[in-house]
Amino acid sequence: MIFDFSKGGSIMPINGNMGMDNDGNLHVSVGDNCSMDMNSGEIHFTSSWGKHKSSHRASSLNNIDDFDDDF
Repeated sequence: MIFDFSKGGSIMPINGNMGMDNDGNLHVSVGDNCSMDMNSGEIHFTSSWGKHKSSHRASSLNNIDDFDDDF
């Protein structure tokens, strides 16, 4: 669970760098200690997202052979 210092609530991670706050608003991590509320566009200061982020997205982009070039 990630603490939202800006709002005084919490964000439950749901997938990689996405989470949902107590009010049901989606958040996306924009740094280790920041998230953006996808409903309002506000930036929130949070506890660390470090262990909740998925590194799969970044690592999969390193291998160009993963892309299908048959059009």
